[in-house]
Amino acid sequence: MLTYAFLGSPSFARAILEQLISSYQAPALVVTQAPKEVGRGQQVRSTAVGECARARNLPVIETEDVNSAESVARITATKPDVLVVVAFGQRLKADLLKAPCLFPLNLHGSLLPAYRGAAPMQWAIWNGETTTGVSVQRMVKKMDAGDILLQKTIPIEDEDTAGTLLQKMVPVGGSLLVDSLRLLEREGEKVCLMPQDETRVTFAPKLDKSHGRIDWRRSALEVRNQIRATLPWPACEIAWDSFTMKVLEARVERGEGKAGTLVTDGKTFLHVQCGNGRLALTQIQPANKKPVSVEEFLRGFRGNLPASL
Repeated sequence: MLTYAFLGSPSFARAILEQLISSYQAPALVVTQAPKEVGRGQQVRSTAVGECARARNLPVIETEDVNSAESVARITATKPDVLVVVAFGQRLKADLLKAPCLFPLNLHGSLLPAYRGAAPMQWAIWNGETTTGVSVQRMVKKMDAGDILLQKTIPIEDEDTAGTLLQKMVPVGGSLLVDSLRLLEREGEKVCLMPQDETRVTFAPKLDKSHGRIDWRRSALEVRNQIRATLPWPACEIAWDSFTMKVLEARVERGEGKAGTLVTDGKTFLHVQCGNGRLALTQIQPANKKPVSVEEFLRGFRGNLPASL
């Protein structure tokens, strides 16, 4: 079997690491981001991958700079055949890319060359795609531009959010990485790699809170896709006066009128007119409260709903 170092940080990467351990073998070294303050209490906690490494008594590096001379030296000292990178959170520079005996591999959440960047699943949903996938690629200096070793397609269902799509990618991505390591084990440097078609490149930049703001002049379908793409973060919010609520589920309805107009009977439904069609809100989450259906919300709401948003 190949010796590999695993670089990753969030819970998604931890799930992939656990699959590699159970279906292939444990890494010679785990590398993850440095512990950070989290939650209301601002307690310092290791990443999900760091916690996994400690629970399994694996050697681990927690670093703010993976490209530092110290980090590179420690990684190189393990003499890995391969670096396996999954949602690590730091760019790897030239010295580190040259560290493995074979080459570094990255698991990316799209069918490259589509959706290069930090948020491929989110932008696939935002743009109304019905399929996406995972790619195992040879890492190069240019982000997500390396030759492809293996890919697998994943359907995007109508009810999928970025969160549910991420869950779908865990078993597929883990299995694809295991297959990749076994392929490299058999073929080594002679393995067949597929160059990316640069004419088909699209990008998926990182989301921020501004992506949760809704422009009701867009079509109802586009707004619904935005809602799905931003769940669980940053999530789309609706606000009036001092009241805010996240939109968790919605469906597209027919309707005409001025964009942003609120249409409701005050009891059972709450629609918002869009540039084309209406968005029927079905599940929401008022600030600092639990998610509720729109019917439950309307029964308990004692304020005044605005005429438009």
